[in-house]
Amino acid sequence: MLGANPISTLLAGIAAPLFRGGQLRAERDRSGHAAERAYWAYRETLLQALLEVEDALGREVSLREQSEVLLDAIGYAERNRRIFESHYREGIASIFDLLNAQQTAFDAQIDLLDTSLARDSNRVDLAVALGLGL
Repeated sequence: MLGANPISTLLAGIAAPLFRGGQLRAERDRSGHAAERAYWAYRETLLQALLEVEDALGREVSLREQSEVLLDAIGYAERNRRIFESHYREGIASIFDLLNAQQTAFDAQIDLLDTSLARDSNRVDLAVALGLGL
């Protein structure tokens, strides 16, 4: 600045860093708030992932127990079917009794297949929750 007063130039030189310092503090505060928001978002995502893993592990235990019970049920239903088949051949049981026993055995097998499908699906969900990908 030509012809500017040296004192005003000196004051402007001193005041400029003060204003710039305020701007820098404001930027620092904004960055701090953004970092804090990012931290809380990360924490929430992590907790959600842990809950998904915990749920999938709980379902895995439940479905395994259900499969074991259904295997026992299939065994009983097959024995029952064989008994009714034998009784039908001997004329002791009706065809409806035999068909009912066969239907019960088939239903137990279908239930086991449904449970196996649910277990496989749950394992995929668990892999995704663990971040293993597909």
